[in-house]
Amino acid sequence: MKKSLKNLEYDYVDVVFCHRPDESVPMEEICRAFDWLIRKGWAFYWGTSEWHPEQIAEAHLVCGKYGLVRPVVEQPQYNLFERDNLEVKYRRLFQAGQLGTTIWSPLASGVLTGKYNQGIPEGSRFDKNPDLLAIFKKYFSEEKKEKTIEALNKFGDLAKELECSQAQLAMAWCIANPDVTTAITGATRVEQLVETVKALDVVPKLTPQVYQRIEEIFHTEPTGKTDYKKFAPFPNRRR
Repeated sequence: MKKSLKNLEYDYVDVVFCHRPDESVPMEEICRAFDWLIRKGWAFYWGTSEWHPEQIAEAHLVCGKYGLVRPVVEQPQYNLFERDNLEVKYRRLFQAGQLGTTIWSPLASGVLTGKYNQGIPEGSRFDKNPDLLAIFKKYFSEEKKEKTIEALNKFGDLAKELECSQAQLAMAWCIANPDVTTAITGATRVEQLVETVKALDVVPKLTPQVYQRIEEIFHTEPTGKTDYKKFAPFPNRRR
């Protein structure tokens, strides 16, 4: 933590994440370690990343028992292809008002932008980094390629109807979810970031009819998902 702060040239950070659980370490030790960082003044809050809901619940119990600072945010993957964790598995934590989220990969490594509809373009992240080909094949393997491209092209047509880009529509779909507090997005050029931020203007266009069309395009809605109409965001939610 000291080295990270030195590299960042910061005295503290707002949130420090425990990235992926270490099941070889007792939960009490993990919670005490992050409580110590906060009491040292090196962070204001701590959160989890890619933890199971049972582990998050256990951390809350341990922190409550020993008077430690509780984790306040989880960093799950969330996009139109990856939905189970946020929409199903964390449901009770959201209902109890115990969890905020910082989602990652809202554009599915760029797949939802439409740039890979015809394969891997030269200069793209999949072209520059062969180690990422496993992620590419997750969506474009021989048995999935045709279905994925068909869905992305239909998604692109819907984006045109809404007068936005595929990337903006995909991001808007994510951040419109009341259980998404913040979203991480990457960019290799300033122009990409500027365009993605315009997704905020697309959120009001997501009517029930648009949501239904998106479901019919991707068919990724998980079973047992939260009915968000029944649960308002908890009071201390700040976007």
